[in-house]
Amino acid sequence: MTRRLRLLALLLAAALAGVLAEPGAAQTIVPGGPPTTVSTTSPGESASVSFDAVAGQRVSLEITDVTIGTSTCCSARVSLLRPDGRSLAAVTVGTNGGFLDATALPSTGTYTVLVDPQSTNVGDATLTLHDVPPDVTDTVAAGGAPVTATMTAPGQNALVTFSGTTGRRVSVAIADVTMGTSTCCSVRVSVLRPDGKTLVAPLFVGTNGGFVDATTLPSTGTYTIFVDPQGASTGGVSLALGDVPPDA
Repeated sequence: MTRRLRLLALLLAAALAGVLAEPGAAQTIVPGGPPTTVSTTSPGESASVSFDAVAGQRVSLEITDVTIGTSTCCSARVSLLRPDGRSLAAVTVGTNGGFLDATALPSTGTYTVLVDPQSTNVGDATLTLHDVPPDVTDTVAAGGAPVTATMTAPGQNALVTFSGTTGRRVSVAIADVTMGTSTCCSVRVSVLRPDGKTLVAPLFVGTNGGFVDATTLPSTGTYTIFVDPQGASTGGVSLALGDVPPDA
């Protein structure tokens, strides 16, 4: 009987060792810490990493070096799961990688990033979890000096406000853009009404800068120039608010 129990104990230990060594076993990652690479080797296998966070903390996720499948866009689904297992945000990625924008975490606990290859795809992906500080805020005056907004973490935005009156016309000159490498499309700039609705359709700009043409303000109040870097881009942008007189 003793020999049989020893044999059972050895078999159980071997089984547990196999479970612990399983490729899909959960790993950990730290917001603001080094990247972590996850791997899947069998079709249908997923991989995950977990991290601890507090309510209100903002994180973004950069997904690079993807070797899962051959699609540039759509070979794996990456989800951010709440402590209770429900999905908080998700993105589909391929060999081009991807980005999960800044997300405010609703509660304190252990969150999970789940990498789920689609179909029979297998391979690796590198995950970088960023700790996103509050959005940059500043003010600018029509006809005054330009202001520079600098975003230091992927997913951080800028909100530059100005006071406007009904019927006044303003323009926005966007220069000295150091976000990303695209000459046209690394940041999206919008002008928002006092109620938060969009006044001017979003303009995509890059290192060449851009210009929001003369716009008539519909009401008196505080307007916002909303600067939203695309993907994991960080850097600075200069905004000059023009005070546009009536057309000649």
